[in-house]
Amino acid sequence: VTPKPLSASQAAWLFVRDATKLETDEQQMLTKLTQSHPLLTNAYTLVQSFNTMVRSQGHLQLVDWIESALASGLAQLASFAAGLQQDFDEVYNALCMVWNSGCTEGNVNRLKFIKRQMYGRANFDLLRKRVLYRSPKFGGFMVGLMGIITACCYTPTVINRFMPLVSTLGNRVWI
Repeated sequence: VTPKPLSASQAAWLFVRDATKLETDEQQMLTKLTQSHPLLTNAYTLVQSFNTMVRSQGHLQLVDWIESALASGLAQLASFAAGLQQDFDEVYNALCMVWNSGCTEGNVNRLKFIKRQMYGRANFDLLRKRVLYRSPKFGGFMVGLMGIITACCYTPTVINRFMPLVSTLGNRVWI
């Protein structure tokens, strides 16, 4: 039985994954793939070094990696490196600082998910209850923020200030 050829997404997944976590058949496929063309070997080396740099927060290697990606002859990696070069300060700070916006992004994702689930189904009171309901392990940042927003929405002078923020939570927000 001849093995099924790899799709482009499967090959890309092999390039991106940590080499130590590959199964033996995946390692064999990766070896065949990288030996088939020198550009693929170069691409694999660059992708793995970038992954290592990101995982270990190796901000000191960023300039060298961008230069080697631009000189690699691979249009896609050169384009990616040019984008990193344009946003160099942000990328550098992301690699060397321990802070990130993961909590905020997670809460925004959660709110959007709830909004999509509730679209056209219920009034603002039910939406508010679903947003305020949280598991105790997640803390209460959004609970406090939503409490402030809904309390402020009862006064006509403040409703215009918070309306853009509240309107992201649901279509029927008029109280």
